[in-house]
Amino acid sequence: MKIQKIITLSLVISNLLCAERFIKEGEIVYDNKTKLSWQRNPSSERISVNNAKKYCTNLDYGGKNDWRLPNQYELVSLIDYKKYNPAISTELINIINGYYWSSSFDKRNTLYPYIVVSFQDGIDAGAGKDYNEYVLCVR
Repeated sequence: MKIQKIITLSLVISNLLCAERFIKEGEIVYDNKTKLSWQRNPSSERISVNNAKKYCTNLDYGGKNDWRLPNQYELVSLIDYKKYNPAISTELINIINGYYWSSSFDKRNTLYPYIVVSFQDGIDAGAGKDYNEYVLCVR
């Protein structure tokens, strides 16, 4: 009985903490867990990995100009594995179905060394430098 109460209490606390994890601040979403800020509206077009890096570096969004391309783990931190298609809260970030560039690189995969993340199903995959994908910048 005590174990059941402890489990129930921990689930309630966990849900409360998750409810306050993300805070919308205008066009920016702040993640209290990772201390990262995300743009609410990612790129509307697919672009190359080199242009994705430039896109974030040159981005002036929400009154901020210190954006960068997130790594694989930062992108994956946004995924809600209790959801599917999309596996992310669309109330927070206006996701377009497709893959998103990360700054992560897999040296072992010579054909598809660039890591991309899908918010549709929460998986990551490899991509070639000639691929065009969406961009979601972080700061």
